[in-house]
Amino acid sequence: MKVSLIVAMDRDRGIGRDNDLMWHLPNDMRFFKETTENQIVVMGRKNYDSIPEKYRPLPKRENVILTRNMAFQAKDCQVFNSLSNAISNFAEGNERKVFIIGGGEIYKLALDKGVVDEMFITHIDGDYDADTFFPDFDEGLWNKELNFFTVLPKEYDNNTKPLNVRELIGYVPWYFNIPDDKSEYALAWNKIKDSTGFSAPIGLTVTEQSHPFFEVSYEGVECQWNGPSWPYVTTQTLKSMANFLNNYSNNKSVSKNDYYNLLLQYAKQHQFKKDTGEIVNWIDENLNPFTGDWISRTRLKNWEGKGWSKDKGGVERGKDYNHSGFCDLVLSDLLGIKPSINNSIEIKPLIPQDWEWFAAENIPFQGKEISLIWDKTGEKYGLGKGLMLFVDQMLVEQKDKIQKKVINKI
Repeated sequence: MKVSLIVAMDRDRGIGRDNDLMWHLPNDMRFFKETTENQIVVMGRKNYDSIPEKYRPLPKRENVILTRNMAFQAKDCQVFNSLSNAISNFAEGNERKVFIIGGGEIYKLALDKGVVDEMFITHIDGDYDADTFFPDFDEGLWNKELNFFTVLPKEYDNNTKPLNVRELIGYVPWYFNIPDDKSEYALAWNKIKDSTGFSAPIGLTVTEQSHPFFEVSYEGVECQWNGPSWPYVTTQTLKSMANFLNNYSNNKSVSKNDYYNLLLQYAKQHQFKKDTGEIVNWIDENLNPFTGDWISRTRLKNWEGKGWSKDKGGVERGKDYNHSGFCDLVLSDLLGIKPSINNSIEIKPLIPQDWEWFAAENIPFQGKEISLIWDKTGEKYGLGKGLMLFVDQMLVEQKDKIQKKVINKI
């Protein structure tokens, strides 16, 4: 029998307010239903009471309620006075999972007792003024020796420690705003500008350059993950960096200018020089972070001295990857146009302070077209001075300075 925990929480780890959910997210509700159906769900009495009466007990699941009041009864539910007793009741001869589904006290109890084998966590990108929170827990991947999130080996158990190497994917937790806002975690970002870490002339390396296994090689397999720069991992890192700058207070290890410089470096990767000397727009697999050469392409175009190989994907295999996500980084993060739930938009620009103008026009959004324009003096576009948001060519917001802003009901 496996004990699982399932929860949805906001950026502050909030899970509820006034004994109720703070959001209505059909996809998350569908995920909860599909994941827990035909299993055993364990909840506190208050959590049970918060479920609308017409849905109690949760259908197609065995409902278990924890309460100190042993006189409490609920139709078609089992009632226990302790989590240990509830789990023990299903321990023998049971192939179903036991899901801990809340609330806050029950989550904390399960984590403190160490009975949880796995967790299903939905991270919601927003703050909802919660009064109930998911407890802090050891997320397992933080390497205190390296001050970095590092990976586990392919085969691991609850006692396995993360590997002792910094890799660029160690920034991915910030992609989902998972890490707490702690100065300890912020130390990881010191390596993004460090030449012994990930900084290189042409692009970010996927592993730290000070590690003894770091290598940029033209031998062996063509897809190497111990040195070269990979476009999609760079995309993940820059998205994570934007979240770190926008959503965390302990973010002084990097700046808006650092983000822009890395994005500009990334933009310059999107090319290659033909044998004729012509430079064309291009995206491929792994890039030499010191020369700008697309390593896999160089290897594959004359694989084993025989040219392009069908067994290796044929001619120009890498051109079909198209996985940089570059446009999203420009629109959502550099310019800060962030669609949100409830038909609203957050504006969180990360542009350098010395920019005097930019315009992103006619962007489709919810059946409308939006344009975001910055004109410091008002002389560039003649539409006004400052930061302006247009919806279907009508001005709906204007600010003298570049600043964060939420615009509701676009």
